[in-house]
Amino acid sequence: MSARSDIRNQRESEILSHFAAAISELGLEGASIAKVAARMDCPPSLIMHYYKTKDDLIEALFRAMVEEIKEQVLEKDLRLPSPGKRFKSFQDLLFNPMRLWDQKLGNPSIWFQFLAMTSRNDRIHSLFLDYLEFYRSVVRQQLEDFMQLGMVRKTDPEALTDLVICFADGLTHRLFLKPEISVTRLRKELLGILKP
Repeated sequence: MSARSDIRNQRESEILSHFAAAISELGLEGASIAKVAARMDCPPSLIMHYYKTKDDLIEALFRAMVEEIKEQVLEKDLRLPSPGKRFKSFQDLLFNPMRLWDQKLGNPSIWFQFLAMTSRNDRIHSLFLDYLEFYRSVVRQQLEDFMQLGMVRKTDPEALTDLVICFADGLTHRLFLKPEISVTRLRKELLGILKP
């Protein structure tokens, strides 16, 4: 990779990080190229050299957040060689779904704002569906592997995948609104359903 390419990647990453911070502080509607430039103490034209419009910034941030989640959680942690460690990591993903946003770019409020955009932005809607399909395929593959290993009861993998994802999505919303919720009882109940 050339030095110019390195500088470009570093600058884009810095811009996206400041944009994420602006969204966290001001909301998606309040965050703008001008606000990002002010946070970075640079002219807006520098931001626009990399991202021509706010929509370009939004799409780039969404893509970066998804890539970060894929690399750090869904691909790295769930590809551990030990089935026991992989099952533990899978449980952590289900019972600590906020972990998906413990990454440097994202937090749940940004994610939920992107989710709200799917009803009015076809591009974000399409990107969100692509991510959800990827997420679903990872969960299904993990469940099928655990079924083969006798760690999860054998049942219809499609139905079990839907159940697990609905659980994780619901828990994400509850934890976002009430972070003090104890998941111990919920963990016990769901693991009871999954047990062979």
